[in-house]
Amino acid sequence: MASVIVLTSLGEGAREFVTGEFMSLGTNLLIVLPGKTTTSGMVPAVGGTTHDLTLADVEAVRRRVRQVRYLAPIGIGTAP
Repeated sequence: MASVIVLTSLGEGAREFVTGEFMSLGTNLLIVLPGKTTTSGMVPAVGGTTHDLTLADVEAVRRRVRQVRYLAPIGIGTAP
């Protein structure tokens, strides 16, 4: 039982840390995730979508959305 409490506490602490890091970036931050059709206002989680975003998508946003000042494409994944 104690191990469940410890693991739950560690997971909650990690969640709060990540949430705080994203919140410190400010209110004018837009994160685009491939395949998302809804928004929750919460910190994005790594999902398993088959619809990838490409560097061409980044360039399309740069060209078409004049209000965007900076773009930072990143890749998130796992490896053995």
